[in-house]
Amino acid sequence: MTKTDIENFNKVMAKYGGFWDIDNNQNIEETTQEGLKDFLNISRTAVDRISQYFENSPRIKVAFTRSTKLGAVVSKLDDTYFIGIYSGTAFILYYFFSWMLRCPRVLPEIGDSSKEEIFKLEDPHLIDFVRLLDTLYLDDDYNPLPKDPKRAHMVEVMIMHALVFLTLHELGHILRGHMNYKIKSKVQSSFIDSIELNMFSDDKDGLLSQAMEIDADGFASHYSLVKLQGMFEYMQNKNEYSTFKDFPQLLGTWVFSISTLFRLFGMFKYDTSKLKQYSHPPAGFRATGILKEVDDAVLKGPISHLCSPDFKQNVQGFFFYYLSQVENAFEDMSLNQAVAAEGAQSLAFAHYYPNHVHDVIRSLNEIKVSIIKDHKFKEKS
Repeated sequence: MTKTDIENFNKVMAKYGGFWDIDNNQNIEETTQEGLKDFLNISRTAVDRISQYFENSPRIKVAFTRSTKLGAVVSKLDDTYFIGIYSGTAFILYYFFSWMLRCPRVLPEIGDSSKEEIFKLEDPHLIDFVRLLDTLYLDDDYNPLPKDPKRAHMVEVMIMHALVFLTLHELGHILRGHMNYKIKSKVQSSFIDSIELNMFSDDKDGLLSQAMEIDADGFASHYSLVKLQGMFEYMQNKNEYSTFKDFPQLLGTWVFSISTLFRLFGMFKYDTSKLKQYSHPPAGFRATGILKEVDDAVLKGPISHLCSPDFKQNVQGFFFYYLSQVENAFEDMSLNQAVAAEGAQSLAFAHYYPNHVHDVIRSLNEIKVSIIKDHKFKEKS
């Protein structure tokens, strides 16, 4: 990013801490700095490559903000779009994926899970990295990683899956025309995807916001799965195939990672009488949308040739196995079992509230004509 880009990033991201300069941060170790730069470069590369699939793709800059919370935001200044990933997201994911893989019954097919010891949390709802550490009183040399090296390596893979998905979700708000539509209609000037929900006073605005979130999830899922194919082929060429016994296991780690991201975003109680006013749909609703994207990609999409006929017949069972593994992890980690049970309730959302699901989908279909009319970022045929 140029000096001007950083100045403009600071203008639009002031509310979220502004530009976080990884290189000039003396509070983190050099190896951590390198890891963060790698994750950021992977996300930037994904944005650049996917933007090439679109005509008239705009200028987009991606960077970390100083916010210690879980989330990301996209905004616009002049002709440049800025995607800000909260720096807390990388650290929160590092700790949570480490703790989840320290649960022996979670993903036992990866490495030797019998080596692991569970780390207990009183309140896994506390998704602010600084506040989280303040409540744990950890030693300076504390290492959260699983003991088994394969499981420890998997933490890095899962962080990459989640950060790329989150970045591509924000990119979806840009390239699917959501951002320009909202600015033009003066509903809002940025999209915020964080642990803190916005509430709209008008049902129509809430439903529209949720519909755009589901649409951005679909965009991020589709292109993440395209990227996953390339990742698998790269690992084969680099003789890293032994990390995963086959492509479905790599796909499973992706499902686990994105489900965890939704689980963290969805760890609060929705007032069902005000469902239409929330800015983001519940985690269970979003998970159902991801299942459809995975199903389409496996049966007839970019990863179909990497999946066996037997696997194609059991995509739903495969998907819900990894969702159940996420719930197992939260159940095992949490000292408060009532907290852990909230996840299962959230995942059942689409089953118990089908009318709301239909309302959200109808809301998106109703405004698609308006978006397409003014939308200049067309996917190339």
